[in-house]
Amino acid sequence: MGTLTQQMRSLAADITSSRDERHAWLGDLREEVDALRTEIRSGWRERRSEVDKMRGEIRADLRGARRAWQEGIAAGARSGVKPAPARHARTTSKHRK
Repeated sequence: MGTLTQQMRSLAADITSSRDERHAWLGDLREEVDALRTEIRSGWRERRSEVDKMRGEIRADLRGARRAWQEGIAAGARSGVKPAPARHARTTSKHRK
């Protein structure tokens, strides 16, 4: 009976050791995942600030274009020149086949 007892103790020790190794591995994995999450969040923040900056530049460009357009229309009105009619993508009935 001594051999069976010894084998059971050895098996219990192996199980305990495996469980401890698994817990250590899971702890390391959690740390790695947390580090990756932090890195990803940082990247998102950087990209977000870059996108916000670009959007601001586009808004400023559009404001400038609108202002230039309005000033051009106002200048044309003062000079008596009528702006050309706007062209539409739709065709008139005489252009249809």
